[in-house]
Amino acid sequence: MKNSFLSHADSAILNRNKVLHYIRSNGPVSRTDIWKAMDMSRASVTQVIRQLLGQCLVIENGKSVSLGKRSLKGLMLNGEAKRFFAFDWSSQLVCLVNLGGQILLSKKLYFPVNCTPAGFARIVVTGLNEIGKEET
Repeated sequence: MKNSFLSHADSAILNRNKVLHYIRSNGPVSRTDIWKAMDMSRASVTQVIRQLLGQCLVIENGKSVSLGKRSLKGLMLNGEAKRFFAFDWSSQLVCLVNLGGQILLSKKLYFPVNCTPAGFARIVVTGLNEIGKEET
């Protein structure tokens, strides 16, 4: 069996995603909360938080998180930072969602019974374009 190792870049992405998920699930949290809850060094957590703050994916909410005698600003997910298109096959909806998972706009799509892959792609792209026009 061949051993496989994460590259430095892959490890950095994994750490970033773990921290982002932790903040999303538990926010507002302090940096100390993060490194105590995860198997990461303080330096790694600090570096990841700097990147997330720089990308506006995380914000300091101004509310204090008590840590003994000290009071720290809590970190929380910035749900408005990014927007994504999502397609739900069961409801046949194409949606514009934010990072917080809120549906901002949606459009019901209708597919013919014997829809070809090219036809499917055309219908989805048309729906995405219509949502894009609504957003602006």
